[in-house]
Amino acid sequence: MGTTETLQNTSAEDSEALNLTTIDEDSRILIFEFLEWDDLARVADTSKKLYTAACDVYKRKYGKVTLITTPRYETDNSFTGTRIYRNRIYLWDPVISLKVVRNFGHITSHIAVGCRLPKDGKKTAFVSFLMSSLEKYCSKSLRELTDRTNNLLFLKEIRNPFINVEKIFCTWVSFSTSEIPFNTLFPNLKSLDVAWISGSTSEMPFCTLFPNLESLKTSISNKVAVRIASPSMKHLCITTPMFHEENIVYELLKLNPQLEKLEIDFKNIFRHIMFSRDVNLPKLKDLFLRTYFKTYNVQRYHFDNVTNFHLVVNSDLAYVPFTFNKLERFQFTSYYFSKSDTIPSHIFDFITENKHLKSITVSRLECGVTELFQLCSVLTNIEELYVEVRRPLPSSISELIRNLFSKNHSFKNLTLEGPKLHYGLEDLDDFIKSKISKREEYFSYSCFKIKLTLNP
Repeated sequence: MGTTETLQNTSAEDSEALNLTTIDEDSRILIFEFLEWDDLARVADTSKKLYTAACDVYKRKYGKVTLITTPRYETDNSFTGTRIYRNRIYLWDPVISLKVVRNFGHITSHIAVGCRLPKDGKKTAFVSFLMSSLEKYCSKSLRELTDRTNNLLFLKEIRNPFINVEKIFCTWVSFSTSEIPFNTLFPNLKSLDVAWISGSTSEMPFCTLFPNLESLKTSISNKVAVRIASPSMKHLCITTPMFHEENIVYELLKLNPQLEKLEIDFKNIFRHIMFSRDVNLPKLKDLFLRTYFKTYNVQRYHFDNVTNFHLVVNSDLAYVPFTFNKLERFQFTSYYFSKSDTIPSHIFDFITENKHLKSITVSRLECGVTELFQLCSVLTNIEELYVEVRRPLPSSISELIRNLFSKNHSFKNLTLEGPKLHYGLEDLDDFIKSKISKREEYFSYSCFKIKLTLNP
């Protein structure tokens, strides 16, 4: 009997010694390192000691992961369980979603809210529970918030501010969201990325509620009179519709004279009112413009301080509708070529006119390599040339590079890139090959490409 009692006591002591709640914290953390994020969420629910260890492990393993709440319902059998992919955790199980937010929300920096409704079309209470959990557990930890439920209307139910959220992305917003107190909920919001803004011209623009907004990226529907003004805004990226009110871009530029970077994907014909003379952008340094239509009869606009200009054309460009005082870098991308199938002559004229240019990038170049090299050989202010060619290099490429290096004493860097670049490598002589400082080979869009960097 004594031996049996001793064994029982020893077994009880060993069992107590191996209990996760009695071992030291370092041992618990070491054990939990073998658990995945969903198991850590389950363990964290059991006791305070295990919760602390689970949080430490989760923060170290998944602290920089984006949580994507995309639950699937019983009517949708195509997805089950949970998944982690490319630094994102997809919370397909509603129960696990709420557990993760409840236990690890205080150490989560980015959450994407996305819900697929059941096939019967009925709404679920999951979003309500999720939003209350976000408000309770994530109001201080979140840095980014992504909304895939389409309209940010869930924010109406939230009262506590997300004091550290600096970036919001949502699929679309209608002006009914003006009822949402954005300035109160996100006092430090700096970046807003809205894939689509809709509404009517009679509704109040919501973006006037963002006094600290520094960056806005959006597309606008046809009948929206967007009057977005923020004294802190430095970056504006906007895509206009095919047919729109003429004063859309005009209003944006007039209300934000402090802009430093402007990107416009302009799908309509240029209008003179777009860059009216009474629009002043004295701090603008970076300008990106994409156009799809001809630019005949366009009033030219002058920029005093722009140093970077990227022009993308999808149609015949009669001339560049801008002049610059201090332009240093020019990038030209063309998805349209005339019958001559080369760089339009007015692009060469534009390059010649800008005496401060130091860097030139030409993308999707079909022909015109010879003319471009000859021009850069004459313009001694050019220091860098980047050319993406779509066809094999001309047989005289070695002579062109040699002349460029010898005649332009300011030149420092030449980069050639393209899917058929290897056809022209055979024509490079030994002297030019000795100037290659870097060679890269890679696949892009199912195409083998080569990138060469040469220095004089």
